[in-house]
Amino acid sequence: MVIDHTDRVALVTGATGGLGIPLVSLLVEQKYRVIAVGRSHEKLTELPEEVMPVIWDMSTHSEAPEILLNLKRVDVVVQNAGMADVASVASTSSDLWDTMFRVNVSAPAKLTTALLPGLRAAQGHAIFINAAPKMSGVPNWSGYVASKAALREFADSLREEESRNGIRVTSIYPKGTATRMLEKVRESFGASYDPNREINPVSMATMILSVLDHPADAYARELSVGKPGTS
Repeated sequence: MVIDHTDRVALVTGATGGLGIPLVSLLVEQKYRVIAVGRSHEKLTELPEEVMPVIWDMSTHSEAPEILLNLKRVDVVVQNAGMADVASVASTSSDLWDTMFRVNVSAPAKLTTALLPGLRAAQGHAIFINAAPKMSGVPNWSGYVASKAALREFADSLREEESRNGIRVTSIYPKGTATRMLEKVRESFGASYDPNREINPVSMATMILSVLDHPADAYARELSVGKPGTS
């Protein structure tokens, strides 16, 4: 895929996950030139053919691929990649701490920083997928909640710094969504998982991308997404 300077460009990390796939598909339907970032070449090839696949394992120390660092225009970036390993403080190794923060905070922060010239040029929108609403102090999940708190603070600081350049920044706080990641988390906690009781990934992706349609003089800086009939 060749990106022209007049194209509307959207970049999605974690593009081959349970939420990433519908995010990519909906952005393609909305006529964006979509750059899909994931770590599996095989899964990336399963995305729509209009998509530009970029392989990058954000859990490693490797820098973002050069193609992501030289984008002249970025209208939308959805930082969707994440990891949510369940472990007590006592059993969380140094490597797990480092990897969790690398995937959930450091890599998204560094990539967003690299994309700033393109975001400024397009007066674009940076979207960060955070934890469920009001999640704090969860036993056996300190690495996850701590890294997501750090991601929230990064997004808040970015918003304050870049609003003068026309960049919008939204943090999304999603309730349980029927993905393999949630299933694995529930299994680790010994809790039940029924995909029919969770939010459909397409519905969640639709809600996330709804922030792109907000009017010129107002938008949601934070969006909490839940299911009807739940607290």
